[in-house]
Amino acid sequence: MKNRKMFIWMLALLSLSGRSVAQSPDFSVGILSSHFHNYKSDQRVSDIRNPFGYGAVVGCRLNDALSLGFTGEYFSGGMEHRPGDETAYRGSLSFFVFPVQSFRLKPYLSAGLAATRRTVENTDGGDTTTNRLQIREGVGVDFAILPAMSLNFDVAAYSDGLKFLGLANSFGLRFAL
Repeated sequence: MKNRKMFIWMLALLSLSGRSVAQSPDFSVGILSSHFHNYKSDQRVSDIRNPFGYGAVVGCRLNDALSLGFTGEYFSGGMEHRPGDETAYRGSLSFFVFPVQSFRLKPYLSAGLAATRRTVENTDGGDTTTNRLQIREGVGVDFAILPAMSLNFDVAAYSDGLKFLGLANSFGLRFAL
């Protein structure tokens, strides 16, 4: 049963990846897993003890060297410095510049804005919700494993405009539509 499910998933992924020539390669969708590394700051992006998250990305190629992408992420877990749990949603809108492109490897630079909504549930009461806007600047690489499927690795720095808040790294899978 487990092998059959794996076979169905692989067949679905391969069928999605083979459609890039027939449809427009200007749009892409993907899934990702990310981890945030806080810098010692009073405006930490997350107080989660080990902030691993997951999410989805939607991209639009504007020309051969420029794309626009929206990423939505979800983080949840126990807090590092006090008892309680935190749930965070982050959405970022970024431009991606591809200065060099080869057949399979596409390194890029990215910059944009990220909005984070954090809900902290303290075990002693006093739940709080905060919304913050951050600047996101990053570098990454797309590695094509099939014509319409690529692996993606990204590292981004977050700041509030004046202070460095931390780094996020993500690993994902993207599909051209």
